[in-house]
Amino acid sequence: MPSPGALVAATSQTNDVAAVMDAAADTLRAWVGLGPAFLATADPVTGAFSGTFAFDIPDAAAAAFYAIELSGLDFVRFGSLADAAIPIDSLFAATEGRPERSVRWRDVISDLGWGDELRAAIRLEGTVWGYLCLHREAADRQFTGKDVTRLANVLPILAGALRRVAFASTPDESRLDTGVLLFDEHARLIGSTGGAAEWLAELGPSGPNGLPLLVAGLARHVLASGRSATSAITTRAGRSGVLEAALLDGASAPQVALVISSVPPARKLDQFALASGVTPRELQVIERVLAGHSTKAIAAQLGISPYTVQAHLTSIFAKTGHRSRRELITQLRG
Repeated sequence: MPSPGALVAATSQTNDVAAVMDAAADTLRAWVGLGPAFLATADPVTGAFSGTFAFDIPDAAAAAFYAIELSGLDFVRFGSLADAAIPIDSLFAATEGRPERSVRWRDVISDLGWGDELRAAIRLEGTVWGYLCLHREAADRQFTGKDVTRLANVLPILAGALRRVAFASTPDESRLDTGVLLFDEHARLIGSTGGAAEWLAELGPSGPNGLPLLVAGLARHVLASGRSATSAITTRAGRSGVLEAALLDGASAPQVALVISSVPPARKLDQFALASGVTPRELQVIERVLAGHSTKAIAAQLGISPYTVQAHLTSIFAKTGHRSRRELITQLRG
């Protein structure tokens, strides 16, 4: 039976996010309980989904789950778990044994013939790197305190793996061009421009309408809410990007324009800091290195000695695996 130790072995030598999620699903379903599973990576800055991975979950069900999550109207939301003292909860426990109180139970889970659901935020040192959800068949027992304890033992291992993968980002020279997608009032794709096709190809498996879950889900959410929305994404190749969706003005029927672009330099730096574990002072040094300032100039700006600046740089290089300012700039400059 796969165990936490097996998960460490399976994820310690890879920076492929899909391989990490495959290993996690195998371990979780054997260690905590067999059944359909859903995992997602998260933007460590905002906590929003950045990539999704479904195991034995129908595409239409995955899309419905995501729409309900975006609505903010249900029990055991991932967003709530991200801030909870204990980032794990089951649907049966949260509803006090009355799952019919849950929107996703009424709209999705009961029709699939499933039973209890166990959700968790994959969190490490206060930062969320992903989310997971395990389902049980209707005939299976509910999730127990023992299941929660077992899952709690796995979460730090998985969070560490996702943090490492997030740090191993794709070099800037391979950035994709910005793309635009246009959706009609039924959230059907009716046009695209620029680098949209390349982004979509890298975002991985498509849902029932042929589009990645995060893209289609954001378009539907904007149509339903009437409000603009933004979400971070991470492609299967490790590229970081941003989805920005809004209703078009002046159209005879509601239409949504969705822009896919590379992550802005400021957000990329925030993600990098969280993934690498640099301190706030070290981040200040990095910002000035990116601006092209010398050691002497950085020392003057921060009110410290050049020797202290050099000590910070030595620490930064040790944490990030870089050997020079040039390597650091290559990874971070947008």
